[in-house]
Amino acid sequence: MRKREIQALNWNDIGFKNNNIIVNKILSIKTKNENGYKITPTKNYKNRKVAMSKKLREQLMLYKNEMMKYTDFKES
Repeated sequence: MRKREIQALNWNDIGFKNNNIIVNKILSIKTKNENGYKITPTKNYKNRKVAMSKKLREQLMLYKNEMMKYTDFKES
């Protein structure tokens, strides 16, 4: 996976049941007239699935469970 694809992920993109990650967006730098960043579709507008290793799945589950303790936790 590419850096900007990883940066744009949210929990809805993580398929814990199927052990895959759906890649369908990237984090982009906004234009000169705008500040900050925005989420945009991938360059070819196609979704793809990336297989997750067992170790990555375990670590993401631990991290998600830890984040769920906070009141501002959101799936998306």
